[in-house]
Amino acid sequence: GFNNRNQIFATAHKMDSSDEQKHQQETSISRSCRFCNAPHKKDELTGVYYCPHCENILSHLPQGRTYMLLGKSGVGKSILLYKLIDLYLRNKMPCIYIAYDEYPAQIRTSMRNFIRDLDASEDRGLLNFVDCYSGLSGMKSQEKISIGLPGDVNDLNLKITDLISSPRAEGAVKVFLDSATSMFIHC
Repeated sequence: GFNNRNQIFATAHKMDSSDEQKHQQETSISRSCRFCNAPHKKDELTGVYYCPHCENILSHLPQGRTYMLLGKSGVGKSILLYKLIDLYLRNKMPCIYIAYDEYPAQIRTSMRNFIRDLDASEDRGLLNFVDCYSGLSGMKSQEKISIGLPGDVNDLNLKITDLISSPRAEGAVKVFLDSATSMFIHC
């Protein structure tokens, strides 16, 4: 199991699609969780293997706290993050995903394997992306919400405050930052 609940969740570092595919292949072969070694179960809807023990832990995280997930590339930080977002969205809890390490379109592609009704959650305003990556790459963002200069934390703060204050954001809004390292480099 976990020695420290703070090891469970927080800012995830970039995991590209090949790492996610590798994780899925390894988990389908080993059928055990890399975090806690519990046996995996197969999600009948998505066909993805997951750890019910870790998902159970995620559902019992104390509210109103900040968590940080640290680990080497490919250990499953992003997958755990996506499963947590899925858990919150299924419970109608609004989420904001601040993308500093990848274009939101690429993140959505990865999330589709783990988050049920991703598009519907976005359409209902339960899931919002803040694109900080396009500004880093010099590309014009395709997102509704973006930051032109990645180091402009004032603009980022205003965008997040607007989302949290939105009438659609009923209850506590969950904010996910991927990744803190990229944000601090550019601030």
